[in-house]
Amino acid sequence: MTGSTEKFEGMEEHNDEVTKAAVKYRKARDTRMDMNRKEADRKSELIEQMKKHELTVYEDSDENLLVELTEIEVNVKVKKLETEED
Repeated sequence: MTGSTEKFEGMEEHNDEVTKAAVKYRKARDTRMDMNRKEADRKSELIEQMKKHELTVYEDSDENLLVELTEIEVNVKVKKLETEED
């Protein structure tokens, strides 16, 4: 955000503790937002691969995966396979 910031009554000029906490929060938020974008990209890639191979359900026991392509709103669900050990 650029430009001038309006100064409000009672607002401190600078507080190291608040600045430090705000910077940590901003970094965590930005990391989460980046991960959300990456997750959406990977989800789209998975949907494309499922459609390319004409699959609606895919299971890989070596990776402990169950993938279901849903038609309600083009979506996928990835679950951990249930095993006797679980």
